[in-house]
Amino acid sequence: MAAARGLFFERGVERTSIEDITRGAGVAHGTFYLYFETKDDAVNAVMADVAGEMVARIAVAAAKPDVPAIDKMTAVREALVGLSTLGSSSAGDLVAHYHGPEHRDVHDRLAHEVNRQLVPVMAGIIAQGMAEGIFDVPDPTAAAAFALSAAEGLDLLDDATTPRETGRAEELMAFVLRGLGSCP
Repeated sequence: MAAARGLFFERGVERTSIEDITRGAGVAHGTFYLYFETKDDAVNAVMADVAGEMVARIAVAAAKPDVPAIDKMTAVREALVGLSTLGSSSAGDLVAHYHGPEHRDVHDRLAHEVNRQLVPVMAGIIAQGMAEGIFDVPDPTAAAAFALSAAEGLDLLDDATTPRETGRAEELMAFVLRGLGSCP
């Protein structure tokens, strides 16, 4: 996994072969097939790992008691946008590759799982914002699910550039904050 991840980030998915991965890991070529059937399986595993790290970072940021809820929401936005723009950075084309039509089913399952894990984290942030008087919703858990579903809308846009470059991340944040009863 570490070798595949490093090479995907450095070279990109298309320019990384299974042989490159096994050489980078210092194992025999056949060892790859003990863990993955195809290079796409390795891509999926690396993306799941990256997404899991993102969820963990968000949970740690959300647990900080001295940080206002609005700042925590911004941290969530930055983590989500950071993941979606990873493929347009110097890290390679991993996310761009993963968003390709051949990965749609796996992408959607992973996005659903990430959102499922983030709902309680976001609900906590929203409840904190309610206590701070900046959010006004009847059910923080439902609001969290709705907000995370809205974030998936970025995948539905055909912008050729990243959400940050198009201002889409800021549009999404403003939309979510209005939905939470806050006027950005």
